Amino acid sequence: MMRIIFFAIPLFFSMLAFSKENVIKVDPPTGSHIKRVAVSGRIPFDRPYSELSEKEKRIFTSEYENFQEGDEPPFPKEGLKALHWPLYKGHEISMKRGVLDVVALINEDGDLEKISIYESPNKYMSDLAIAVFRETKFKPAICSGMPCSMEFPLKINFKVK
Repeated sequence: MMRIIFFAIPLFFSMLAFSKENVIKVDPPTGSHIKRVAVSGRIPFDRPYSELSEKEKRIFTSEYENFQEGDEPPFPKEGLKALHWPLYKGHEISMKRGVLDVVALINEDGDLEKISIYESPNKYMSDLAIAVFRETKFKPAICSGMPCSMEFPLKINFKVK
């Protein structure tokens, strides 16, 4: 039995190394020294699209139907944190559980053209999402080598603990 335990522990920690999830952590609550995860996802929050790995780019573009090889989606110039962090801070105020499902049309100049909110925990989070998208600078999409208009999807599941 001891052999299995000693084998399982290194295997468990090696599996953790390969399943690294990207996170934004916040300071620990009073009485704790452990930072808690505020936001997690499969793509790094602190990198622009050009610095994502090919695997990370495929994960992001898998949301698109019929995405062409060589094309690029619109993407926040400073990375996904430009959207996720202010929405997380707004959620701390709102404290409503639910999904925020947004599709923003980003034009060929990288500006917000139109935003559609399909689901939201409440009106406050809908209004905040609109404001955050208006303020965020985007790298425009690339279609056949040229800047173009394209939709940018964002879906966040807010939880209350």
